[in-house]
Amino acid sequence: MGRLDATEHAAGQAEEHLARATLAEEPPRMTFFDEAELSATLGVAHQIAAKHDTTAGRTRRAEQSLQLLGRALELRPAHRVRSTAFDHLGIARTHLAVGELTGAYQETRKALDLFATIGSTRVSDRLGELHHEAAPYATAPEAAALREEIREAVAATA
Repeated sequence: MGRLDATEHAAGQAEEHLARATLAEEPPRMTFFDEAELSATLGVAHQIAAKHDTTAGRTRRAEQSLQLLGRALELRPAHRVRSTAFDHLGIARTHLAVGELTGAYQETRKALDLFATIGSTRVSDRLGELHHEAAPYATAPEAAALREEIREAVAATA
């Protein structure tokens, strides 16, 4: 919605609430929402903000996104493969938002490797979004490869 300051304030509140939460007192549906999930959610929020920020703040928002998504990857349990793929896609999209095509390609490859093991429709949808977002860079070798590898991977699971 473009309310970047309000988003940062809400993110801070979410971190404070999670730090105070007691798992035993939370409803069972909330056990999925752990520190890794919060870091990923906030990382994606910063990724979206970086994508739409046309000021010098874009770089800071991208750095925050990369830090938070990296933290999510560190905290993810090994069995949460789909979430890990989402984290790599978030990092790829952050790199793409600031024109870092090599980083976008490397993280997309990691997500594609995971996608090959799970074949998730939701991951396929996110790969499609990344394919679309990379279109403006299609003449660059990394972006062309990224787009082709996404197309092939998604077609193979269809």
